Parts: sequence; structure tokens; C-alpha cells
Amino acid sequence: MSHPDAIWYYVDAQGQQQGPVTSPIIAGQFRLGRLTATSLVWREGLATWVALDDVRGELGIAKVSPITATPPVAPVTPPTAPSALDPRSADQSTPAPMQGALGDIDRQDIVYAGFLRRWAALFIDSIILSVVFYALSMVFGMAAVFGSAGLDVMSPDTGSAALNSMLGMLYLFYFLMAGTYYSLLESSSNQATVGKMALGIKVTDRHGQRLSFAHALGRWAAASISYLTFYIGFFLAGWTERKQALHDFVAGTLVVDRWAFTDHPEKQQRQLHGCAVAFLVVIALLIVISVIGIVAAIAIPAYEGYVQRM
Repeated sequence: MSHPDAIWYYVDAQGQQQGPVTSPIIAGQFRLGRLTATSLVWREGLATWVALDDVRGELGIAKVSPITATPPVAPVTPPTAPSALDPRSADQSTPAPMQGALGDIDRQDIVYAGFLRRWAALFIDSIILSVVFYALSMVFGMAAVFGSAGLDVMSPDTGSAALNSMLGMLYLFYFLMAGTYYSLLESSSNQATVGKMALGIKVTDRHGQRLSFAHALGRWAAASISYLTFYIGFFLAGWTERKQALHDFVAGTLVVDRWAFTDHPEKQQRQLHGCAVAFLVVIALLIVISVIGIVAAIAIPAYEGYVQRM
């Protein structure tokens, strides 16, 4: 009997525990050859981990071979579940432990990261990338100057072409650096860039799972759509039900509190994060200082002119 709504966990080809997922996802992994008939799976109600072949009917998988027959890798027991993959647990009547009880993971109590938290995180990440980019640009620029010191003076056309070529390389370098930064960190175990970690948020797929590097790279590339819409795509994070920006819809991702989709949802930050408050205070101060500077730039010359006419 198929259980399409059941929450499952499985052990992948590297012996790592994955989940929670639904049965169609496991079936899809099997058809792609990433899981085999001997791969271990588990759902609430089972006394222990079982081979996929034993619950094939529940998963809606027909008696067919996967696309590629990858030999199964002996699973490695996850450090948080010392007995989850232990064969001796087959005789036990209680469910195999894994990252706490499966029932403890509340998939309804999810705090989505709103626009302000995401904006503050983007601001921090932009500063980090800008500092690194300009520092490396200065190093490359100085190297280019010293490297060309002994060459004959170039014509204006040649110099302009060389400058344009260098600027093009710098822009390309920035995009490669930014893409690598976002993709590596958002597909890491923290599932977050430095800015997102500071604001206590992370990126997941629509099922609450960690992104692969390719998925994270695709999400970063999809952000260009939000830029092309004059930033309206980013502002959607403040209006949509699950606080998704335009590129989140395109990539099928969510930005949530770091404790979301875990067995400790009660630790989620439900009010505005302290870092976000500090960020707003700094922005407000910068705006006030800018306004004062503009007023002073207009008022002081006007006052001096008035005094001279007296």
C-alpha cells in the first residue's frame, strides 16, 4: 500500500542520512540510480531501518531496475544517530533514533526570513565581497603597472583597449568570486553565507533540504532576474506568503530561520533579529548624516553670501 504523504528518511550512496522527504522523492532517487533496492529507508512506525526493496509498495516503486546500477556503499552511522543503522536494532520495538525523534520535526512551524533580515544579510555579504574585490583589484592593478613599466609608451587607442580589457577581466572576476562565495556557503553544512549566518537564517529547497552546489549556483544566477526587474524581485520577499523573492520562486528555494526544519523549532527567532535592528539603526544614522551634510552644503554658502551683503 502506498503512503504518498508519509515522511521518510534514507541513507545515500555515501552512507549519509538524508531527510525528511516524501516517498516520490525517494522513488525519483531510485529511478536515477542514486538509491538501490538495498538502500536503507525509514519512516515513523517502522521498528528499524529496512531495505528499500522491503517497502517498495509503500514508496510506489515498481519491480524495475534503476537507470544505473551503482553498487551500494556501506552506510556510515551518523554521529547523531549511533544506533540508526545498527542491524541489532531490528529486534527492538522502538523506532530507530535519528536526529531526535522524527515526530519532533515540525514542518508547519516555520519562521521565514522577512525582507529586513535578508536585506541586512545582503548588505553584510556585499561589504565582504566589495572589500575582497577591491583589495585584489589593487594588487592586480599594481602588478600590471609594474609589469608594463619597462614597455614603450602605448598609443591612446592601445591604452584604451588595454584598459577596457582589464576592466572586463575585473568584472568577470567579480562574478566568478560572488558566484563561488554564494554557492559554496549556501550549499555548506551551515546553508548560509556570512551575512545570513550573522542574521540567523539559512537557505533550503522547498522541502527544507540542504541545497547542492549546482542548486545554490542556479539560485545565485537566478538573482539576476531580480536585478533586471529594478529590484522589484527582491522586494517580493516582503510580500509573499513564504517570504520568497523572485529568484527563490525560479530556483525553488526558501530562506528560513536557522532552526527551521530541525527538531528544535522552538529556538526560531520570531521577532526582528538583533543584527537587523543594529543594521536599521546604522542605516538611519547614515541617512540623517547625509541629510545634515546636504543641508549644510546649501545653508553655509547661502549664509556666507548673506553676511557679505550685510
